[in-house]
Amino acid sequence: MVSVVRLLREISEEQEEVFDAGMRARLGFTTLQARAVSTPLDAYPMPVFEAIQAAALADVRAIRDRILEGERLAKTGQDPDLAGWKQPENALHRIVAQGRPFTTADRRLPRMQRRFFHLGGIRRLNSSLFLASADLVPFLVLLICQTGLEPECVKKLDADCLVNPARGFISVAYVKKRARGGSHKTKRISDGGALHYPGGVLRLALRLTQSARDLTVSGRWSGTPPPS
Repeated sequence: MVSVVRLLREISEEQEEVFDAGMRARLGFTTLQARAVSTPLDAYPMPVFEAIQAAALADVRAIRDRILEGERLAKTGQDPDLAGWKQPENALHRIVAQGRPFTTADRRLPRMQRRFFHLGGIRRLNSSLFLASADLVPFLVLLICQTGLEPECVKKLDADCLVNPARGFISVAYVKKRARGGSHKTKRISDGGALHYPGGVLRLALRLTQSARDLTVSGRWSGTPPPS
């Protein structure tokens, strides 16, 4: 490109009528000096990596506290048809009693849309007891930071991925489709109850998704439409 620009400039200087004023102006602002090409980073700088991991950890803790609080409230609630729909604990009690989250079909029932509106909506109620789709991102980011596994491997982890616990460590079984010589692999990770252990993060994810997995059959809610 440098040679092409130099040639066009020489033509423009010797024969001004060849190019219009706009083209000559563009050639005048074009540099002939090659720009230095920066070397791309193979990974985030350590301060950036630590900030990402800390933010994901804080989000995971907030998600855990939200669902634990929702479960606590559901235990204190009563049948909303008898005790009233104004208290969120009664609506959460209904979710547990009926064995499934609220759906758009529930919202279409008489007077239910207004009740859900006053309680913050179906999504807010369901997310008090179940993980929302946006909640998966902090878990994925935190596990990637803690284990070094590739994103496609972490996203495909099964509920029975934790195997062979011993002496503060546990193996996580995962699938790496692009691997040659066998896609099914295991990796030894540190285990413990705290969230700064990847084993603890995986156990929390399994704990918070257990109720939803108990309700699903082939990816759909048993006997009801999928949750909104």
